[in-house]
Amino acid sequence: MMKSLFNLISFTIAGVFLLITAAAIHFWPASYWLEVRSLHISDTTVGDPVLMVADRVIKRNFLGTWTVSIRKLGPKGQGVHCTSVGGTDYEMNSQYPDPLTLSWWTFPNCNPLSEGKYYIRTTWTIKGDGFFPDRQLSQVSNIFEIRAKRS
Repeated sequence: MMKSLFNLISFTIAGVFLLITAAAIHFWPASYWLEVRSLHISDTTVGDPVLMVADRVIKRNFLGTWTVSIRKLGPKGQGVHCTSVGGTDYEMNSQYPDPLTLSWWTFPNCNPLSEGKYYIRTTWTIKGDGFFPDRQLSQVSNIFEIRAKRS
């Protein structure tokens, strides 16, 4: 009788521990793998490279996808100008190209941009491995302007 009561208590404690651990893992934020502090895009002229600075830290290696939406501002609001989608394996020591350009960020789509004011929203999806669910985080850039070339 004591042995079966001990087994019941042991299995109950183990089950509760397993449930708490599984729940905790499912609530881990995307920032456990990737932290993106800012995206800054410089103003430029039509036809010139659109330079940008991305402040991010890859904290752990992961497989992920990204979606970049370029939104153009107009007199009645904003609209999606272009969307680019891709995926890669992110590694902790990865470096951006120098200089970092919007054409690299949105490769192979979305270039060149016409005259106007824009901003971008980049969304990263950190792929789960079955036990871990997918995680997402997004970052919006500043508003930047593409000006007409001067003659």
